[in-house]
Amino acid sequence: MNDNNLNIFGLLMILDLQDIKYHLIRFNANSLTIIIIFPEKRIEIECMSDNSFIISVFSKYEFSIKTIDEILEEIKDAEIITTAV
Repeated sequence: MNDNNLNIFGLLMILDLQDIKYHLIRFNANSLTIIIIFPEKRIEIECMSDNSFIISVFSKYEFSIKTIDEILEEIKDAEIITTAV
């Protein structure tokens, strides 16, 4: 379940406010997937019809599953890094 009581619209608003670029893809009838690409990392956030999220993080050497709170913190940290460059 969603730790943050966040739905897809709230998540998209957070990404837009932080000027994070993303792709929105529909693979099946029960979910939408947000794909965010950072240098050497791809984040896939599958937004389910019950407002839950399935999050996968792919990097060069690892794959991990994270919670929405963990990924929001990671996106926030990445946004700080990309704006500082």
